[in-house]
Amino acid sequence: MIYRLTTVGRSDLPLIRAWLAAPAVRQWWGDPATAMAGIRDVIKADWAEAQVAAHHGRPFAYLQWYAAAEEPSGFWRDMPTGTWGMDLLIGDPTMLDRGHGTALAAQAAATLLARPAVRRVFVDPDPRNARAIRCFEKAGFARGETRQSPEGEILLMTMDGDPAPDGESSPETG
Repeated sequence: MIYRLTTVGRSDLPLIRAWLAAPAVRQWWGDPATAMAGIRDVIKADWAEAQVAAHHGRPFAYLQWYAAAEEPSGFWRDMPTGTWGMDLLIGDPTMLDRGHGTALAAQAAATLLARPAVRRVFVDPDPRNARAIRCFEKAGFARGETRQSPEGEILLMTMDGDPAPDGESSPETG
């Protein structure tokens, strides 16, 4: 499945707000107002990108990705150069359990890893979120360590791209 990713615009915000209020999303993204404030920060940031994914012209998911070293909390600064984080949610409940999350995660990770400066992509689901973990594993992410983040416990899952050619240092994130 191929999805059209478009940069989040002002007109997308009511839809994203509605998705955040849905019980299946709220369970993992928390308070909709707090999550929306975080998304607004991502939209304005120069260290991140926010996208809406559409399938056959129908928006169904939100995703964001960011350069780990530039994320303002500093939580991800221990990640290797060229590492990008990714978060996604399926907002349209009719699109759940149909393979869209897995396909979207794989497409988004491949899009990031196609960038010369990106060597690794990670996701960080709640360890209790079995649906997300299965989705990311099917998309090609490998389970890693469990960490305590400012938002709670997370399971670090990674996907690596091609290593830097011998004799070359890894490029800066960007």
